[in-house]
Amino acid sequence: MFLANICQGDSLFLGGAYQTASGSYNDVYSTNSGCDSIVTTTLTVDSAITGIDVQQAACDFIWIDGIIYSLSNDTATFILSSASGCDSIVTLNLTINPIVTTIVQNGNDIEASAVNGSAPYTYLWSTGDITARITPSTNGTYWVIATDLTGCYGDTTNFVVEFVNTTGIEKWNNSVSIYPNPTSDMVTISTGNYSGLITTNVYDLFGRKIITTNEKEISLKSFADGVYILELTAKDNSYTTRIIKE
Repeated sequence: MFLANICQGDSLFLGGAYQTASGSYNDVYSTNSGCDSIVTTTLTVDSAITGIDVQQAACDFIWIDGIIYSLSNDTATFILSSASGCDSIVTLNLTINPIVTTIVQNGNDIEASAVNGSAPYTYLWSTGDITARITPSTNGTYWVIATDLTGCYGDTTNFVVEFVNTTGIEKWNNSVSIYPNPTSDMVTISTGNYSGLITTNVYDLFGRKIITTNEKEISLKSFADGVYILELTAKDNSYTTRIIKE
């Protein structure tokens, strides 16, 4: 008796035909003396192994096939080899839930929180602060970007502050412009009629300072595409904005 194994979908010539099902098959051979010899082969068909790989992400996800998935997907498949040498088919079940950030007033502060990503989160405000909770100094619109542990970041979330009691602060921001934005390389800073010294800091979304300069033209060519925060200060005035490099 002989034993044989094949993978599902293959066949083996036994019993006078190509067999695709498990079972015992007899083959008759004649010896030199003219006697018949019966050989029995037990065939085992190894079934294809299938499985589902359940994944969750808050942004682009790279699967075992090397493809970057930006949207939820439950149809992608990949073929692996099992221990028996037969193909194993894995189906991706990916759910992408983008990070959602909310801002609420908490006394004289505003506080950000995020869901859907991998905690802990880091926050970058339009003020340059990197804490979840800040104290606005003036009324106006504030924005924050949340980044999770894996480096995924959510959309910019805005909050209008109207509860700060002020006597009025000069809107120096109105005279500042940053262009082009988005940019692929150079960014130019215009400060209107102001011609004094300025200091510019550029941060990545993790709050790391990557550029400090007094120039009014900044090159982002050597940095990866993405979102950066530009913070401009001149005397007692400051201006913060988001720069997109693409």
